[in-house]
Amino acid sequence: MRFAVINTVPPGFCRKMHLLAPGGRLDDLANLTRDDLSQAGLSPTHMEAIEGFGEWRDHGVPPNVGLLMWYLESTQLPSGAFLRTPDAPSPSIGVVIRYLQIAGTLGITRSDCDSVDRAADWLEGQVGDDGLIRMPITGNVDYGMLARAIRSLHGVAPGGGASHALERGCFALAKVRLDGSIWPTYPNGKPSSGATSLAIAAATQCPDLFDFGPDAEWLLEIRNPDGGWGEFEGSPSKVDNTFWTSRACLSVGADIGNVPPDLLNPSGPTSYELAMTRRLRVLLDKEPDDGLTDMAMRCLNDDADRYAETVLYGLALAETSTAAWSTSEAKLPVRTPDFIRREPPLYDQLGQVSDRSWWLSLVNRAAQVRAAEASIGWLAGLWAAIALISEEFVSGLASLPLVPLLALLLLEAVLIFGWLAARQAAGNWLSGLRHLMSAGGLALLLVLLLTGPEDTNLSILPGIALTAILTLVVEVVSVATDKADLLNRLGDD
Repeated sequence: MRFAVINTVPPGFCRKMHLLAPGGRLDDLANLTRDDLSQAGLSPTHMEAIEGFGEWRDHGVPPNVGLLMWYLESTQLPSGAFLRTPDAPSPSIGVVIRYLQIAGTLGITRSDCDSVDRAADWLEGQVGDDGLIRMPITGNVDYGMLARAIRSLHGVAPGGGASHALERGCFALAKVRLDGSIWPTYPNGKPSSGATSLAIAAATQCPDLFDFGPDAEWLLEIRNPDGGWGEFEGSPSKVDNTFWTSRACLSVGADIGNVPPDLLNPSGPTSYELAMTRRLRVLLDKEPDDGLTDMAMRCLNDDADRYAETVLYGLALAETSTAAWSTSEAKLPVRTPDFIRREPPLYDQLGQVSDRSWWLSLVNRAAQVRAAEASIGWLAGLWAAIALISEEFVSGLASLPLVPLLALLLLEAVLIFGWLAARQAAGNWLSGLRHLMSAGGLALLLVLLLTGPEDTNLSILPGIALTAILTLVVEVVSVATDKADLLNRLGDD
């Protein structure tokens, strides 16, 4: 399967999908036919998207997670790795691991998806002969990172098979135990609840690759009085360490009882804490709030941190999608993510006002005729023309002798025909002529409204000259405003 379900998407992609399948439910989207596409102004070539939705449905991929994985696939390097940010000097091991964790959570293996296979190949290439993974640039070894890599590779292995790289990694992780089921984060480091929890989770996920049975004795011993865990013994409780440790304890059958309520319902959480809180609530079978979905959709652009935001949100959403109460979230958002939008965000914002078909059709029509762009252009042109009109300017034009006035009219005619010729060169002769006539109509209206013959003695020829000048001003400014793409420059918020 491919997460990039369509190579050339139409503007307003998600909004148009909602118009075809009210509510944006994946089942309804996957059952559309070629005949349905014309209702939203789509061509039969866009059937590729519908076929992609069918693959998402067959693999149990919710639309919001599918869009997130689509974005990641579109940013994947030829090597199979990902950059944390577009200008990062080297690939991010963490992004690759979480990408594979998302796929594994959804039950997608290397044999199902080429993108997942290439990412797994790259990650296996980072496992050294000694079974350790070293961070790019620094060369540091992080045992927690190794444990996460083991879980992610095992999760996407067809049939749960083990590669040589996975076997080396498991052997190395078992070798660096301090005592019993205790691990440090770094070589020669002190015991860490984070690294220990991640290692226990790896050992319980693929027990055939470890020669010992992990336990949670030490983790339960260092638990804080409030019921949570910090990174080290005695450290304040944190939602991420509490999640990792709770998962590890549950994986070996340990009873953890209750965790601190403020970790399940934090006040003013950061985006990272919001994602980890959602994961903890899902782990403990508590229905999560919906604050993460919109945030996840907004991070599908190159301004986001793909490790701390994009893939972490995706993993939290994927884990939620496996819960029994996730069906309400299995819908395509109305808002088209930034990486596939290809139209000003204003139309998507209008589309979110209501999901009724008549409203979405109206928004689609406005986007098709570029109503917002045209309105801004005309307003800018009118503003420039109004600023030009003054009593002195109009009086000076009305007092011109006949010869200079005729010369001015001739010059205006040359400029107008030259402008039309330039527009024709761009293949817009008819649309350019219509646009110019509209500008002329607005200019004439301004002349009639803002000048009075009894005050300025504006006769026919000076009136024509003034109308022609204002026509050029309105026309040029409106076209320039449109070309400046102001609506897209304004961004989302």
